Amino acid sequence: MPTTLVGQVDAAIGGKTAVNLAAGKNLVGAFHWPARTVIDPSLLATLPEAQRLEGMAEVVKTGLLAGLPLWELTDLELVRQ
Repeated sequence: MPTTLVGQVDAAIGGKTAVNLAAGKNLVGAFHWPARTVIDPSLLATLPEAQRLEGMAEVVKTGLLAGLPLWELTDLELVRQ
């Protein structure tokens, strides 16, 4: 169960699995969509502002790729989209 906005938007739903090597981060990996992800948007209310802003960068990136203004949604709608 991801507890941060980055985890909820990118890692848990995005399906990215990778490992870091001495030569760099995420150099070996694949995409594997999860069969199910449990996400509780109410956990976002507990995040420090800095972590929320880090997550919003992923929201903007995902929204731009999807062609949707996800950053304008409420937390509940944002994570579901």
